[in-house]
Amino acid sequence: MALAAVALAISSYLMVAVGDTAGLIQYVNEHAPQLGLDPAAVLSAARVEGWSGAIGDGGLAYGPWQDHMTEFQGRGPWYGSGRNSQQVNAWAWSSAGIDQAMSEMVSAGVKGKSGLDALHAMIFGYERSSDMPGEYNNAKQWYNSFNNGSVVGTTPGDTSGTAEGPIEGGLALITGANQTSESVPSLLGSQDLGKAVARLTSPGFWWAAGLFILAGVLIILGLVIYFHKDIESAAGRVAAGAAA
Repeated sequence: MALAAVALAISSYLMVAVGDTAGLIQYVNEHAPQLGLDPAAVLSAARVEGWSGAIGDGGLAYGPWQDHMTEFQGRGPWYGSGRNSQQVNAWAWSSAGIDQAMSEMVSAGVKGKSGLDALHAMIFGYERSSDMPGEYNNAKQWYNSFNNGSVVGTTPGDTSGTAEGPIEGGLALITGANQTSESVPSLLGSQDLGKAVARLTSPGFWWAAGLFILAGVLIILGLVIYFHKDIESAAGRVAAGAAA
């Protein structure tokens, strides 16, 4: 059953829930160093940007670092997806979205820096908010706490009606349960048909569908291996009894 457990772990591991700052801290601490990024600087910037899980900047800023993923190309598969999309926000908080943001940090010159130099590069090179000095001062107050591990974050306790849990987030990506606030065009005079086609053709659908297919294959493979061992063991006991 080991592979089945691995499959279930993968499905949760690949999804950090919206607002799940404990999961975000763990993921960044594990993966940022592999890209040459200082995890404390990366997390300090998130702490003063999208830590609450909300969508900002008039519905254009998504994820822990409030990335304008739908407004600019090269920031994930969501260009042109509009404002206030919970589907995009769920992706921005997933491992794929976090990886996308960290790759942008590398391109912005944050790679290879550490300490406050890394934090300065995060704010002035990557974030580039309207008040960079003020944001840098705010983020600087968090750096030591993230660096020594005293900030543990929180995991949302109630995700009912939202796409904030790992499973719910994945399902939202597949079904498009939380649509962008912008209207979906009708197809053959049917608004529902237009929504269905829009969901099936969205990048998020295929990304999440592949994830769950992989998890299902691993679960089935684990069950086959488990029961195969049981059958072999039973056949061995029968053979031993017949020989006796």
